[in-house]
Amino acid sequence: MVRRPPTVPPTIRPPADVLPLGLPGAQAFVETYYAARNDRKLLGAFYASNNPKYVMAGTPVSITVNGSVTRTPADYEALLDAQAPTGNAASRVRYDVESFDAHVLNPTFRAACPQQLLDQPEPRGRGAATAAAAKASILVHVAGSVMYGAGKDATRGGFSELFYLVPNWDALGGTRGAPRGQKSWLILSQNFRSL
Repeated sequence: MVRRPPTVPPTIRPPADVLPLGLPGAQAFVETYYAARNDRKLLGAFYASNNPKYVMAGTPVSITVNGSVTRTPADYEALLDAQAPTGNAASRVRYDVESFDAHVLNPTFRAACPQQLLDQPEPRGRGAATAAAAKASILVHVAGSVMYGAGKDATRGGFSELFYLVPNWDALGGTRGAPRGQKSWLILSQNFRSL
């Protein structure tokens, strides 16, 4: 008797053409997030806690750094600032992404989604998969190296970081007159580990 793995019920199986579309969103997120982190820019705009829809829905953001829970994105930024005080080039910290992997977790993510987006008919034809992927949540695993300091005396180490990204409903047209250049994906959960 041959044992077969259990099948996923068709009611929760994502369409095959939605799955690879998590990758461009993840790649755009990884590129912009680590560029902002390395340039020591404010990171708050990357988090769901700065989006009123997620705040009103009571959706908390979770940030864990080496096993310690950090309460807010501002607390996390303070932790990063403590690693490399402003103006001190010798204590600069740089994160270099070596690889990342992305998986669609929930192809029909709905938490904090505005009613007008829920009421829209499902897209069909060209671009339907892209529109469907924009409403999915994505798990992104990033691996790389971190350099503490500059030059030959810099200390190097590895890092692994896991993000649970959710759609930014405002960027999908959920808000009229929403500012341009919004993040398409927001961090709902983040787990950083030094290696």
